[in-house]
Amino acid sequence: MKMKKDFDLKGISKHDAQKLVAVCLLTDGSLKWNKAKQSFIITFHNKDECLHELFKNLLWIGFNETPTFDKLFHKGVLNTGVVRKKDREIVSTLFSLSPTFKTKPFRCSKEEFLNSPQPTISFLLKNRIKLQKLAFRIAMACDGSIGICIKKDGSFKPRLRLGCAHPFLLEEWKILTEKIGLKMNIEKDRNTWSGFHSLETSSIEEIKKFHEMGGFLPEEVIARRGKFKGIRKNTILELALNLKSINNFIGKKSVGNVRLRGSRPQTSSSLV
Repeated sequence: MKMKKDFDLKGISKHDAQKLVAVCLLTDGSLKWNKAKQSFIITFHNKDECLHELFKNLLWIGFNETPTFDKLFHKGVLNTGVVRKKDREIVSTLFSLSPTFKTKPFRCSKEEFLNSPQPTISFLLKNRIKLQKLAFRIAMACDGSIGICIKKDGSFKPRLRLGCAHPFLLEEWKILTEKIGLKMNIEKDRNTWSGFHSLETSSIEEIKKFHEMGGFLPEEVIARRGKFKGIRKNTILELALNLKSINNFIGKKSVGNVRLRGSRPQTSSSLV
C-alpha cells in the first residue's frame, strides 16, 4: 500500500503505529465482536477524509493491513475498518494495549460499566515524548477543538479542548499532557453520562506550545461545527495565537466598557 500523504509518519516504527491505531479507536473508533461473522470489526468513525487516510496509513505500517471497508457512509459519518478473526495479530495486539475500546455505557448502568474492564492509554505513558506528542496531536484532530469566545468587555479568549467524558481516560490524558509540557484542566459537565467533559486551557502560552509541537494532525483536518465550520483547525489555532495583539489593540482603542463594534457581550460563548 502506497501512502497518499506524509502525515509526519516518516520513520515511525511498526510498534508505534500500532499504538497510534489504538489511539484512533479510543477517540473516534470501536472494536466489537460480531456474532454473525464470528469476527471482530475494527472501525474508525469520522467525517474527515484526511483522518481516514491517516488511519489507513497506520493500519498498513502497524499491521500490514488494508481496510475491508473504506469510508463507508453510515449514520452521518464515514467508516473505515477491517473485519478479522480473533486469532489475527491486529486483534490480539490491540487488546494487549487496552482490554476494551468501549468508552461509555451501552445497555448497562454507569456503575456496571465502570466496574468492568476499562479502556486505557497507559501504553503511551512510559513511551518517548515524540510518540506521546504524535498521539496527542492525533487525538486532538479526532476529538479536539480550538474555540474563540467573546468576553463581556468585548475582548476575545481562546479555548483549546480535548473532548473526553470517560473519567479514567480523561485522567490519563491529563497525565500525558503534563508529560509533553502542557497544562490543561479537567472540566466537568452534569449533562454527560460521567459528569466529566474535557481537558481545556485558555492560556495563550499553552496554546502556543501545542502549536509549536505541530498542532492538529493531520494538518488538513477541519472544524465541523461552529462559526468556523469548514476551516482548518490549524488555521483557527493560528488565529487564536494572534488574540493577544488583537486584545491589546482593543484595549488601547476602548474607553471604559466600550466594546468592539459588532461584538456581543457574552461570558463564554464559543465561536467554534
